[in-house]
Amino acid sequence: MKNLKNFISVTKSIPDKVCDDLLKDIKKQQWQKHKWYGGDQNYTSLEEDAFVKNALQEEQDVLMPFIQKTLFNYQKDRQFKDTNELRAPFCEKISPIRFNEYRKDQTMATHYDNIKDLFDGVYKGVPQISIVGVLNDEYKGGKFLIRDEEIKLKKGDILLFPSCFLYPHTVTKVTTENPRYSFVCWAF
Repeated sequence: MKNLKNFISVTKSIPDKVCDDLLKDIKKQQWQKHKWYGGDQNYTSLEEDAFVKNALQEEQDVLMPFIQKTLFNYQKDRQFKDTNELRAPFCEKISPIRFNEYRKDQTMATHYDNIKDLFDGVYKGVPQISIVGVLNDEYKGGKFLIRDEEIKLKKGDILLFPSCFLYPHTVTKVTTENPRYSFVCWAF
């Protein structure tokens, strides 16, 4: 596994009905502008940033079994075959889920997931694997790019990739009135 692309995985993991039921609930809830962490507890938003909301416990309970299974398989498929030292799972914890809503002309600027503030409180660790799920596909634009290459995602897909600086990623602007809904969390 010497190619960086070998550590990017997309799996159809969530049934459409589960996505549809979640969307009905989260669309009615309170959203806020995404904020970028700038160090020293400094946060800023950009005009074109998406809206975000933390998942409620019942939403976590619905999604987590799908995420856990996908994460376990990802790790199992990428473990070293020639040594007993590193075996799946090397990440055993998953951060709380956050939903993203990308309205028309909204995007997520290119970044990598070197998230420090998420792990300053209750959770201790370093994000190892970024987990992104897509809940709908009735929109245009909103492409997910890693290293400037599109990763095709459909409703119910879960994308996993390393959280480090080698995987800068972005979501392009949504170009329709129908928003793009996704979720994100991190394994550590």
